[in-house]
Amino acid sequence: MSFHYFLNIKFMRKIKLFYLLFLLFPLVFVSCYSGDDCCDEDEEYYVVDTTKPVIAKETLLVVYKYKLNVQIGAFANKNYADDFAKVAREKLKYSVEIRLYPDGLYKLLVGGEFVDINKAIEILEYVRTKGYFDAFIRDDNGPIDPDDPKYKPGYKP
Repeated sequence: MSFHYFLNIKFMRKIKLFYLLFLLFPLVFVSCYSGDDCCDEDEEYYVVDTTKPVIAKETLLVVYKYKLNVQIGAFANKNYADDFAKVAREKLKYSVEIRLYPDGLYKLLVGGEFVDINKAIEILEYVRTKGYFDAFIRDDNGPIDPDDPKYKPGYKP
């Protein structure tokens, strides 16, 4: 091998060393330090624990809770609704609320709002034993079928 070959290898090593020292090495030091504007101490950092599984199904259960009512009557005339509600309160020993719906009817609702279908069914059965045989369970959209699975606890679509 010739002398020029070894010289060429030494020269190439020097060029590599030059690149390392003068080009790559300064990049290591071009970062934030505590007095620099890019290091903001007000930044918030979030640590996510990846060892525990995230269960999104629990949140879905909250979304599918319904506000249910037991309806015992509906009247176009407010005075008739008031009279009927007064008698129903005495007979049932429950609160009876009168609500005006967009269809123009005053609807009489017993016992408040329920998120548990079983409690609504219990009130419905009680109301029927007191003579309100046409009573039914409703949500904001109208009558519901209490046997529909979407109203059961733990429903997942």
